[in-house]
Amino acid sequence: MNIYHLDNGDIELADWIYRRSHDWVTLIWNVTEKCNFSCPYCIGRPVGHQDRSLENVDPIKIIQAFEDTRKIIKKDIFITLTGGEPTLAHGMVTICKELSHRGFKLDLMTNACSPVVHEFINSVDPCSVSISMSYHMWKLDKDRALYDRYMTNFHTAWNRGITTALKIIASPEIIPTLEKKINKLRVDLPSDAPILIQNYIEGWVWPKAYTREMRDTLLHTMKIRRNSNIAFWDVSGFKGMKCDAGNSLIFMNTSGDFFPCFGIQGLKLGNLMDGNLKLTGNTISCPNETCSCTQHGIWYGKNPWDFIKGQKYEDATYNRFGPGGIKTTE
Repeated sequence: MNIYHLDNGDIELADWIYRRSHDWVTLIWNVTEKCNFSCPYCIGRPVGHQDRSLENVDPIKIIQAFEDTRKIIKKDIFITLTGGEPTLAHGMVTICKELSHRGFKLDLMTNACSPVVHEFINSVDPCSVSISMSYHMWKLDKDRALYDRYMTNFHTAWNRGITTALKIIASPEIIPTLEKKINKLRVDLPSDAPILIQNYIEGWVWPKAYTREMRDTLLHTMKIRRNSNIAFWDVSGFKGMKCDAGNSLIFMNTSGDFFPCFGIQGLKLGNLMDGNLKLTGNTISCPNETCSCTQHGIWYGKNPWDFIKGQKYEDATYNRFGPGGIKTTE
């Protein structure tokens, strides 16, 4: 299990080492727009790219394209699979099985209820894969069969040695009963299984969606990246901040097009199947007021201690440029 307990009290998961290393690139792959759920708070709503999706490409060619891309950029690749529900994409089990055995690291974001999640879990290399299983209360609390499927898949992954976390989307209305809900879920989970509370974004106004009382409740309940979240809540804006997106972090849409990040899709860096990814090689200036990375308690920005009141360099452990990460003289 790749679970890390930091000196500042935070708990980090599998991507901790890779997103802080100069030798790795984190690729967020929006695999598909398909989903077996229709969550009202989802930020991955369809945008009309499905007709140009990589799902129409032979999985073997996609695997080779990743191999070629790794050679082109001369870096290893940590791939976060998101969507939609990634496991519903054609050929995804084959692709992930092969990539996990070829030195790629994968992080699957899934609702754990699709019919092929079990096959995915039993096909991949456990040492190369982590899974964030989103627990959607609005759906699973009302459907015992789906709840049982979720828990079965969680235990199967955990028993195979895959770093597996239950993830709750902390929409404002559930916060008053959040701690009670987590305590109830722990009864059916492995005793030391991590529970990740993902911040809520609605119209990209997070964390303004939370009242001070809600924040206090979250901080009392959070165990993973707690200090990171405390820091992000006091950021007034990200526009103009230097960020490593496009260099250590890249986003790929369903068509295989590369961009610096989810929030910067005006600068195309290449296409997977064209074999022409070109990293920026340097930090870029963020054009946005808000940052979706902070929803997950992480940040690729340079000098966060200049953007967060009272933040010190030695405290910025969540950041690529913080302690143990890359130092720059730029």
